[in-house]
Amino acid sequence: MESILMILLAAAPTDSSWQFHDAATHEGRSLLTYRRVEFSGRPPRPLQAGDQPPGKALYGLLPVGDTPASFLAIAWLPERQQVWLDADGDGRFSHGERHQLGSKPLEVSAAVVFQRPGSQRHKVQRTIVLRRTADGGLRYAVRGYVSGRLQQGTQTYGVLLTDGNADGCFDTPGADRIWIDLDGDGRFDALTEQFPLGQPLTVGGKTYLFKPAADGGDVQMRERPAETGTLRLTLLDEHVPDTADFTAELVSDWGELVTLHQLGKAASLPVGRYAIESLAFQLTDTKGQKWRYRFGGSRRFTLDVSSGKETTAAVLRGLALSMSRNGEAKGIRPGQQIDVTPNLQTAGGLYLADCQTCARNSDNFTADSADIRLLGPQAALLDQAASGFM
Repeated sequence: MESILMILLAAAPTDSSWQFHDAATHEGRSLLTYRRVEFSGRPPRPLQAGDQPPGKALYGLLPVGDTPASFLAIAWLPERQQVWLDADGDGRFSHGERHQLGSKPLEVSAAVVFQRPGSQRHKVQRTIVLRRTADGGLRYAVRGYVSGRLQQGTQTYGVLLTDGNADGCFDTPGADRIWIDLDGDGRFDALTEQFPLGQPLTVGGKTYLFKPAADGGDVQMRERPAETGTLRLTLLDEHVPDTADFTAELVSDWGELVTLHQLGKAASLPVGRYAIESLAFQLTDTKGQKWRYRFGGSRRFTLDVSSGKETTAAVLRGLALSMSRNGEAKGIRPGQQIDVTPNLQTAGGLYLADCQTCARNSDNFTADSADIRLLGPQAALLDQAASGFM
């Protein structure tokens, strides 16, 4: 019988032992993790006329929150040394969201949106810290950590949760960190008491898995299952060309991170339900051109691994292109701006996050894009635009 402990972090006003701290350091040690802002010459989302930056600008998205829809649009104006950040996520760059970036890091309060178990979408305010890089780009971090105490029998351990991938959340296996004061000296040793989330940890002679909520508001802990099954992954149900550099990151419903590097080969895993967190691979077409794909997951636990049994799954089964647009179902009014968003996604929630190509005799991959054309009567071209990746 597995022992299951629920640890509530700052969930109840009367519980002051677990707290979120809007701070960059703990005990004099920096807990900020900076991530490079990826820019392109085109905005990843349509801009209204009043939100067009003057002069030359670079555009990107800050991947905060738990889905691409919650990512925040950003524009960098190098000539003016300005950062425009859609901090409230309303799709606009209001005048209060246009900042001058000096020699010191810029701190901006912004909305981070995620799903809490058993509830609606939840929004919290977090402090985003932006600074310039030596090559003229930008890096950002989301400030803050969660602290509390974990009770196991008669033993109490101090615990920290830290954001390791700058998404403003504390639940990403392999990126976020859990710190446990195992020796009870009241301090956290960065070498022996800091662990990547998703790694089974031995505490008090037993091996546990930890599963925090996105905001650190609660953490589930249970003993790691001893029983195993096997899982075999393929790309599609039918044959596909040889695949290179394949990597699939899986997360169990109890937070364990598993990385697979081979297609078609059975892998032994602890029993449980698994979601594909990310998927990456490379294909070569008949002309020798190389295509590198990266998919993101939506935390849908669709892969069941049962004791002593084998499960086979085609990870890209049901991959289909869909379009979403604004406007009423009856049509578009004359002069109305049309926002069209293409989405390539599987029924299991895997979505194409990036596609890069390069020539046969090169390793210099470049990002690709999709052309979107608005056609009128007799297929007359009315307008066109290009869409990159979010």
